Amino acid sequence: MHTGSYGLTSIDGPPQPAGPAGPRRRGVAWPVRSGPVPPLAEGFIARPETVPGLEAALVPGAAVALVPGQEASEGRDRPGSFGKTQLASYAAGSLWRSRTVDLLVWVVATSRASVLSGFGQAAAKLGLDHAGDAESAAARVVAWLSGASRPWLVVLDDLCCAAALDGLWPQGRRAGC
Repeated sequence: MHTGSYGLTSIDGPPQPAGPAGPRRRGVAWPVRSGPVPPLAEGFIARPETVPGLEAALVPGAAVALVPGQEASEGRDRPGSFGKTQLASYAAGSLWRSRTVDLLVWVVATSRASVLSGFGQAAAKLGLDHAGDAESAAARVVAWLSGASRPWLVVLDDLCCAAALDGLWPQGRRAGC
């Protein structure tokens, strides 16, 4: 399990070699990426002062939420549009390129159905049985995440209602965030 800094790198930074990641899962070529990570906007600039401490917060077992601050909410005519997806995309891309995570799952979380769909895609990529209903496939992914020895990152983009995640939060020893 990675215990040091995740080392966010610039978008053009060279990938670093992966550390030990545990045994290979049969039929799965590691690293595994599931879901479409949105591309960074043209002219995107990573500014550490925007989310101070983001790198330090992305540690195994942590849940990190990017939410607008109170002062950012005032005077905006487009509620919810603060660049959170861009920051998450940058962080996810950096972790992926540096081989810090062996599993990157990006889920559009605008509804329970979209979360289940994203977890179903992850089940297929992980070589898990994804047959049956979406709830069962998602439960298999959550169980895998809960016991994983490989470092992972799951991004729940645009989550508007915590109820969409009922029963879909990994429990126990985790190597991801």
